[in-house]
Amino acid sequence: MPGKESNTDTELVRQMHAARDSDASVEAVFILTPEDPSQIVPSPERTEALTRQLLERVKARIGKAAEDVNIFRNMGSFVVSAHPEFLREMIAQPEIASAMANQQTRAEQPEKKPTSRAKPKS
Repeated sequence: MPGKESNTDTELVRQMHAARDSDASVEAVFILTPEDPSQIVPSPERTEALTRQLLERVKARIGKAAEDVNIFRNMGSFVVSAHPEFLREMIAQPEIASAMANQQTRAEQPEKKPTSRAKPKS
């Protein structure tokens, strides 16, 4: 689906790329698109039902299931631990608004040197 890449976190793309040739799982958070444009997120019941449908649809298409799933019913989202192939297929689903890595790596911050507010003695 064109444009889906722009709604996918670059860290998730990096993690999926790094794990593509192994059996390693990657954790991703998916945000659902509400069916009613007046809503910010789908209802808790719809979030649960839609997530289950998506998991089954992706499993049927690629022949692999997610390893672990946690549905955030009140936030219209869910987290999945799965092989990168599963995650790529999930990202492609029209009901997915965006996807991001569940585990974000922190960029190395330069060490800050303490500064003294004391005036030099003269």
